[in-house]
Amino acid sequence: MVHSSHAMSVDDCLLKHDPLAHIQHVNLEPVKLTYVEPHWVDGYLRSDGTYVQGYFRDGDGNTNVFDGDGYYRRS
Repeated sequence: MVHSSHAMSVDDCLLKHDPLAHIQHVNLEPVKLTYVEPHWVDGYLRSDGTYVQGYFRDGDGNTNVFDGDGYYRRS
């Protein structure tokens, strides 16, 4: 994280004519990750009326094969 009296947001930096010339003044917050254990997701009804069947959620994105690995998500 940059501690400076000239700190700016990422959005403000991107509005500059040459954003990379100002990147050292961007105040970046650390990304916090949380480990999520593999788990069962109950079936649910979407707002458009579509029913989604329950499934195991793990880290590989393939809901057809449950390999037991968890995943990290941003907190």
